[in-house]
Amino acid sequence: MRDDPGPEAVFVHAAGVRIGGRLVLLVGGPGSGKSTLTALLLRRGHPMLGDDVVRFAAGDLSFHAVPRSLKLDPDALAAMGMGDVTSQGPETGTFLAAGALYTSPAVLLAAWDAGRGRAWGVVLLGDAPHAGPASLERHGEGGAAVRLLQSVLGTAHLEPAGTRVDPRLRLLESLREAVAWRAGGGDPVRLADLIVEAALT
Repeated sequence: MRDDPGPEAVFVHAAGVRIGGRLVLLVGGPGSGKSTLTALLLRRGHPMLGDDVVRFAAGDLSFHAVPRSLKLDPDALAAMGMGDVTSQGPETGTFLAAGALYTSPAVLLAAWDAGRGRAWGVVLLGDAPHAGPASLERHGEGGAAVRLLQSVLGTAHLEPAGTRVDPRLRLLESLREAVAWRAGGGDPVRLADLIVEAALT
């Protein structure tokens, strides 16, 4: 596979989008809006690493794309103005779950692959349901690192590293200089605007 991150790679439950030259990770549980935000940003021309899973290479502390279909639920389709997915034609993907569209990211942006890179920032997404105006507030970087590690382990507990450097600890190291925000609100389009503004300033 092109740009193989090697045997020390770990899979992270997060989305990754490159905005300008900066790689931003979107971290949150199921239903937190990772896929919706990724699709909105992708459609605006910002390439991605993935909408639900990215790979982390411990060797060079970089994140890599996971080539797979986007899963767009009705909220994501509505936010993108694609409420009637049947009118998009067969090239947009295949229905594998009721109400969801699975489609290649290349449908939204031909050059979808953001390329590997280190994380510049992390956006922490709250669990659904979302309500109120969109917001993006600076958040403690340590909290972002813990949330990202939880997305790998499924828990806040770290096992002893042993004799070699555990890839999970390298993941924390990769976030040493990353900035972090806590996202809120129920308007994904406005939240996408705020994320772009934050990454470009």
